Formats: sequence, structure tokens, C-alpha cells
Amino acid sequence: MLLKMRSICKSFVGVHVLKDVDFDLMAGEVHVLAGENGAGKTTLIKILAGIHTDYQGEIQLNDSPVKFRSAADAARKGGGQGNNSGITSFYTKKYRSWWGLDQMITHV
Repeated sequence: MLLKMRSICKSFVGVHVLKDVDFDLMAGEVHVLAGENGAGKTTLIKILAGIHTDYQGEIQLNDSPVKFRSAADAARKGGGQGNNSGITSFYTKKYRSWWGLDQMITHV
């Protein structure tokens, strides 16, 4: 398993945006996060990208626990940067290749 997000919780000023969210990603898989405005899609990706660092839960990359301190830290450790067009782009070719995304992205 390349990515495991377990029991992810995030609140903004007392409003629970994510409650015990689990998300898994294996090499070669493509996932779409869909939902209404305010459902937490962008928040989940921003946690993975190291933009939101104050959350509860656990993230594992390649079965190793990680806690990102910043977007730069996430980039170094293999986290991604999301965009609202639905395609997640990773900071370096090394990580796109590691996640198995290079070939899929070129065919989208």
C-alpha cells in the first residue's frame, strides 16, 4: 500500500470538516474525490500536501508513518499537491514515478 490515511479528523473554528476519514491508494490506482462544496475534499488533499498540519489521525507512505510539518516537508517525503481540476500533481518526477502516476497522467 503506497498511501494510507487513517482516522483523519480536521476542524475549522469548531466546524468538523473531516471525521474519521480513511483513504488508501495503491500503485496504478486512480481515485476521484467527489462531493458537494464543503465536503472536505480539498482539506483532505491539503493535509496530504502538508498545507494543513493541525489534524488528527495517521498518514503512512509505503507503510511508514509520516507527519508533514509543511508543504516542503511533504514534498521531500512524497506527499502531493492537489488541484481542484481533479488531477493530483506531485512535486517531482521521482514521486510521480514512485506512485505509478507518470504513465496515467500522460494519457488523461
